[in-house]
Amino acid sequence: MKPSVRSADRIAASKRKKASGILDRAYLFAALALTPLVVRNGYMDITETKTLFFVIVSGLYLVGRAICFLQFRTDGERPYFPREMGDGAAAAFCLISLMASLSCGSFRDSMLGNMGRWQGTAIFFLYGLLYYAYYRRNIREKDVHLPLLMALGVTALLAVVNHLGGDPLGIQRQLGAFDRGRYISTLGNINFAGAYFSLTLPAAAWILLNTDDPAKRWGLGAVCVTGLWGAMAVRSECALLGIGAGTAILPFLLHRKPAAVRRWGLMLPGMMLAMQLY
Repeated sequence: MKPSVRSADRIAASKRKKASGILDRAYLFAALALTPLVVRNGYMDITETKTLFFVIVSGLYLVGRAICFLQFRTDGERPYFPREMGDGAAAAFCLISLMASLSCGSFRDSMLGNMGRWQGTAIFFLYGLLYYAYYRRNIREKDVHLPLLMALGVTALLAVVNHLGGDPLGIQRQLGAFDRGRYISTLGNINFAGAYFSLTLPAAAWILLNTDDPAKRWGLGAVCVTGLWGAMAVRSECALLGIGAGTAILPFLLHRKPAAVRRWGLMLPGMMLAMQLY
């Protein structure tokens, strides 16, 4: 006996949800955990390597999501489009960027980026496609938290080891005496490293403040302290200012959770103590 159309649609939707969930988790791990860590020839091509890795895994993810939709599409189903506030402005920004690239002197450099950065107009379209792919997706928090915390802990620990004179990956040996103070961990230039810690450390603090399990809080606290030490190893005042700004706004985001706000009040002296112990 053949299943009804409605039953077949439910089966197809269930299969697509399962396959898409696996793709989502794999991509989040690659993008959040592996991109900060991936290196090929040390610091000689670190920007190109990370960009190429991110673009490849993002492209594979988008192709995989498209295949899931086509393979398990139900009868009459059509692709959905983002309709939230600001989506139109973001699309207009991409269109304006494309028009600027078309009218500039070097279309290739504008699209792909020059000076070895590889962050041109094309990357905006990639971000837009990723936003579209994740639009209204139900993502589990742990699928974001775990890879983010893993990369933060490892990169920060390597930064501290490099600052203390260690070189477990042999990367520092590639550099001259002058450059050894300008490149750190697997993040490359200290400006990039400072920006990375400015973004990820407040996010780790947010996860810590929202966690009720005491055992998990100890582990998250260790990651946050290591991340703070890594930021200090970068020796960038801008990085510390960025971390401070990100940490300062957390109470405004936690105002509906009094226990989390109290933890924030305890976290500040803990951060000061960690900075003194470094």
